[in-house]
Amino acid sequence: MSRYCMHCEDVVEPIEVNGQDYGTQLNDSIHADRYYISERHQGPGLTVNLQTGQQIFNSRYTIKSFLGRGSTSTVYLADDNHRSEAVALKAVPFVSYDMANQLKGGLEEYHKVADYSHLIRLYDVYIIPYDGVVLLLVSAEYAEGGTFAQWLSKYKDNVCKRQTDGLYYLKLACRAVAALHDAGIVHGDLRPPNLLFAGGTLKVSALGLSRYMRNIRGNGDADEQVELPSLISRPECKAPEQFMAARSGNIDVKTDIYALGVILFQIYDLSARLPFEGTHQQLRQRHLHVAAPVLKNVTAPIARVVAKCLRKDPADRYGTVTQLIDDLEAGGCTEASQPSDLDTPQATEAIEQVLEKARQSMEQASLNEAHSLCDQLLNMSPDLIEARSMRDEIDNRFAQAKQFYETIKRGYEAIANGTGNQSLGQLAMLLVEAVRIYPDHPDGRLIQSQLESLTDEYIAARHEGIVATKEGKWELAETNFKRAGQLNPGSSHIAELISLAQKIQRRIQSARAEIDAAIQSQNWNRAMSLARALDTYIDGIKEKAADCIEREQEL
Repeated sequence: MSRYCMHCEDVVEPIEVNGQDYGTQLNDSIHADRYYISERHQGPGLTVNLQTGQQIFNSRYTIKSFLGRGSTSTVYLADDNHRSEAVALKAVPFVSYDMANQLKGGLEEYHKVADYSHLIRLYDVYIIPYDGVVLLLVSAEYAEGGTFAQWLSKYKDNVCKRQTDGLYYLKLACRAVAALHDAGIVHGDLRPPNLLFAGGTLKVSALGLSRYMRNIRGNGDADEQVELPSLISRPECKAPEQFMAARSGNIDVKTDIYALGVILFQIYDLSARLPFEGTHQQLRQRHLHVAAPVLKNVTAPIARVVAKCLRKDPADRYGTVTQLIDDLEAGGCTEASQPSDLDTPQATEAIEQVLEKARQSMEQASLNEAHSLCDQLLNMSPDLIEARSMRDEIDNRFAQAKQFYETIKRGYEAIANGTGNQSLGQLAMLLVEAVRIYPDHPDGRLIQSQLESLTDEYIAARHEGIVATKEGKWELAETNFKRAGQLNPGSSHIAELISLAQKIQRRIQSARAEIDAAIQSQNWNRAMSLARALDTYIDGIKEKAADCIEREQEL
């Protein structure tokens, strides 16, 4: 079973559990100096498997089906025979009542929430002995409509749908989080899979487990909140401070605001991607130290909302979720500018220096560099109109060049498959135009290399045909010109050369038959006359071929 190492902030593979006073030994050389995940052994990985139709907790719950499994918890759809309704039943096994009671106490905080309109309702929490372990049962409202992560995946290619309905759903999530904050609760694990559709609306599931595990190291510090390896939340939407904080006091409402910003970014991103992706360690570094990418094709106010949510320093984010909701309702951030540290003369000078570099890159047609500089500028100042305009122009040129390259690629592939009808000259003209539009386009190098290879092969076949023509080897000339024609199907000159080679072979064959007949009848004068006529014809064909070759080579 994979485990999460709190020392290196990554998922590792254990090789054994070694004694009651030790943690899980790690099968990785980088952990040679830290052999164990935790100071005390938490017990082997525990799982519970309840069967369909099985009754549990004095027949209170009847298992209907399996819904999913977390790192230590398993979730079932069950009938609550007391409430007479279907519920989501989470079963979490523990090695001791003490640990289960700590988690139970944390979950019961949710009864303080006043408004459950957009929260998955927590019904009951029980601790029972089961099959040699302590089993925590968490009964909650069943969400039959799937997750927001599934919704985003479904509408990945429908940007308009995501930026309208998706934004509406995010506002509902914001209201749910605001209700939690009003009750003094920080969610700490907001992400699309924890936003669920229930009863025709979106609701936030607040039943994640990692944030409730307290005092597990036996040090008596009730304020310390440690993320257990088996209960760690996924890092895609974690705020920077969550990768660093050792105590619950370091996590507050602004941690949830960062996570909402990550989800908002995914809603507005053209490809529905998260701002940061990668391994746990890569995500840790990026959330801590890398500025979030600038959203494309969104209004400046929306860009400011996302940027404000995703500030590394919690002090620079929205103070409350209500402020975030207000800006979303208003169509964007109402701030006139970035925080004051960007309004200093030094910051203005830095922006101007980067802007000048971007202008120079545009003049030199170094568009990839210019695009990167524009992203840097918009991270520094999302309202910078010149940078946004410059980047939009680069994006448009990128798209135009991509269309040219796709046309060239289709032409190249058709030639390779023997179904092409465009000449290499036509494809070369398209390539010249694509390079003019976007010189360092990522598609350009490969396609240019493929086209050059095809052209070299064509030139070689044509050359062999020309040599054969000069030597009077017309059958060989026809073979090579046909190969050249396959490689350059749109060339009328190659087609003419093939026709000339075929015509002269027919004429030679016919003339030879006539000459042989004249010789057999001993009509020497006719034989000589026919031979001279054939020589004259061949010379004429050679002149036509030479003229055709010259015209073709000029292209």
